[in-house]
This record gives sequence, structure tokens and C-alpha cells, in this order.
Amino acid sequence: MKENEIALKCRENDEQGWNMLYETFGNKMKSLCRRYLKNESEVEDTVSECFVKIFENIGRYSEKGSFGGWIMRLTRNEAVNRLRKNAGIVLVSMDDCPDFPVESTERNQDLTELGKMADEMPGYLMRVFEMRRDGLKFKDIAGRLSISESTAKVYFLRARRWLIKKIEKNYGNLNFFKNK
Repeated sequence: MKENEIALKCRENDEQGWNMLYETFGNKMKSLCRRYLKNESEVEDTVSECFVKIFENIGRYSEKGSFGGWIMRLTRNEAVNRLRKNAGIVLVSMDDCPDFPVESTERNQDLTELGKMADEMPGYLMRVFEMRRDGLKFKDIAGRLSISESTAKVYFLRARRWLIKKIEKNYGNLNFFKNK
């Protein structure tokens, strides 16, 4: 079943649609949450909260963008919210999770390919890279991962270099990514 079909069935409150949603996205959502959260029970709780939010907000999905992208944005936001909540940082509203249109099939494929490349990054680098990309300070990342602030900075630099090398390997030299 395709993503749009799953979205339609979920909107119609069809049990098969909800089952397919879980089968299609459940493990991906857990994997994404594990990048941010240490404790497996926090991961499970966050994924459960995500399914509740999807159920409550399925009517807000406008089909302008990828349904899977919408779910993963929601999941990432929930994981970051839990991380921030644990750190005493203000939560982000679901309204801050807009549904962006996919500009072109080629661009969507490029972003999918970039996501696959990033998924191959070693886990310790990925966690720091994702947290930094989401706006967390190195001090907060270090505290969350029980590493020093300088180690968090080194891991971020290594993650950035790793991703640039992977992109260059697949797409050729990209000098504009490098610091002058």
C-alpha cells in the first residue's frame, strides 16, 4: 500500500490503514527517536505519543508533501521536544511542523538519497549531527550524551566531514560545502 493510500485510509479511520501505518513507519520512527533519546522506554513512549498525535492531526495533513515526510517531521519534533523537556527547554508546537510541497520528483529523490547516506553515518556521529542541526548547543548535546563539550564539537566536525565525503563520492567534488 502506498503512503497516500495509507493516509486516506487513516483519515477514514480504517483499521487496516492504521495497521499499515504502524507496519510501514513504526520501526523508522523508533530508529529516528533513538538518535535523540538514550533510554529505550523514552523511545517507546515518544513513538506512542507520535501515533496519538498522528491520530489527532491526520486531518491536518494536506497531501502537498510526502506523508512519510510529515510523519518523520512529527516524530523528530516529538523526540526533540522530549529531549528539550528533559533539559528544561521550551516545547515546539505542532503548528511549527508545516506540510511543505515536494518541489519535484528529482529533488525528492535527491533528498531521499541524502537521507540514506546520512543513515549510514556511525550512530555516535549521527546523534550529535542531528541534535546540532536541530539547534541544540554543544553544551546541551554533551550533557545529554554524557560526553565532554569538546568531544561533541569534534563528533559534529567528523559527522560533517563524513557526510561531505559521502556526497562527493556519489555526486563529485562539492567545494562550496567546505570552509574557506
